[in-house]
Amino acid sequence: MRALTLWLVALVVALLPVGAVAQGVADPALRAKADALVAILDGRGAYDAYFAASFRDKVPQAQFATIVAQLKATLGTPQTIESLTATSAWSADLVVGYARGRRAFASRSIRPRRMPRPVC
Repeated sequence: MRALTLWLVALVVALLPVGAVAQGVADPALRAKADALVAILDGRGAYDAYFAASFRDKVPQAQFATIVAQLKATLGTPQTIESLTATSAWSADLVVGYARGRRAFASRSIRPRRMPRPVC
């Protein structure tokens, strides 16, 4: 459960569309997107609007809802992003504060898998 939760939130944060990062300081767009994650983790946000199609393909809404329910049963309702450290323009390490505890989530960077072929 914990590994799946870590993977899930890492993937969420990695898919955040943001600008450049300087010395671990998050771009305001990254911070705003991370703050919006609190509502999503509380079941109040719009899953389809918040997540990219690539995320929704990997984590269907029903699976996400199950994970959110497990987190809420264990830690209570999510309250805030307690800390956020940008690790790249597309990802961050963050700590989500819940009513009965906190959960740290490590980031993962998303890199293009295919390189363009040279034109000869």
